[in-house]
Amino acid sequence: MLPPEARATFEGFRRANGRFGTRNYLGILTSVNCSATVARLIAREVEKSGLLDDYPEVDGVIPLVHGHGCGMDSKGEGYEVLKRTQWGYAANPNMGGVVMVGLGCEGFQIPRFKEAYNVKESDTFRTMTIQETGGTKKTVDAGVAAIKEMLPVVNAVKREMIPASELLLALQC
Repeated sequence: MLPPEARATFEGFRRANGRFGTRNYLGILTSVNCSATVARLIAREVEKSGLLDDYPEVDGVIPLVHGHGCGMDSKGEGYEVLKRTQWGYAANPNMGGVVMVGLGCEGFQIPRFKEAYNVKESDTFRTMTIQETGGTKKTVDAGVAAIKEMLPVVNAVKREMIPASELLLALQC
């Protein structure tokens, strides 16, 4: 065993759950493919605005969309895989914050997702649906506003030296 000062380290972000990330992203998740365009537009608007220039600890705002539609069954293997995948993104230590956007009438309902993982609206987790917000433009505006509110909180997390033994790597097979 090497002495602590000789062990490999990396500069990472310590998360509240004790895990460590190498990035500090704000992710925009979708509950259905119907909200993918809105997620992409939110990310594009934030990028175009230059807003991130004031938040050097935030690595970017990224849309994480999928192709499942409104007709997806609310039970079964497909639903469970989507639910676990979205939770994997939301809980990933590289995410400093998450906005989840839905349409409102899909099988994969955001309230059920929140209940399944006991997650609540917070400074780092927000949700909205296009139908409740009043259409695409209003939802894009609401998403950008939510990100603006989240940026100071996400930016407040600073990189620190972390033992390399704490780094988790994933492979896509």
